[in-house]
Amino acid sequence: MSEVCDTQPTDFEPLYSAIDPQALDRICTRHPLDSQEGDCVVEFTYLDCQITVKSYGYIAVQPLAVE
Repeated sequence: MSEVCDTQPTDFEPLYSAIDPQALDRICTRHPLDSQEGDCVVEFTYLDCQITVKSYGYIAVQPLAVE
């Protein structure tokens, strides 16, 4: 996160202070392979970044677009 935002890790509160990691785990619990529901994707913004979390373990941090 600090690399994407070009800041020091100590310049902002940890992500877990903005979003409950246990709630995220409950939302993105993997479905069985034969599930018709597919993968869970949660997206939110934090400190001018777009955070994407997918249930199979993918996490992406991208800066928000500047207009």
